[in-house]
Amino acid sequence: MAVSAPVNAAVEAVNNLFASFQPEDVMRDVDPFLEHLPDLFEALKKGLTSLGEKLGDQPVHPSVPDAVRDLIPVAAGLEDASRQPFDVFKARHAQEREQHLNPRPGERHWNVIA
Repeated sequence: MAVSAPVNAAVEAVNNLFASFQPEDVMRDVDPFLEHLPDLFEALKKGLTSLGEKLGDQPVHPSVPDAVRDLIPVAAGLEDASRQPFDVFKARHAQEREQHLNPRPGERHWNVIA
């Protein structure tokens, strides 16, 4: 079962990604995490596309690669849906993001920790 090791490693990597996420700074940690969350599902979509193509070249019943290809729109839907948390974050924290992204002169030197 040589193939199961890479699949298990990918599953473990995704589990570790979420389990180990310990944000300390909203703008440094949460903002980019949410912004790039769709990348995870885009990679899944691309991987399923590639897998479907590779299985299509193998001596397996045509329904097998078709079943894999059926997952591609699901991954695409997850990719689209995973944009919503960042959109909500941007909308609810527009003022804070603006201050962070475009600080007034010298503003980064203020100690604003409560």
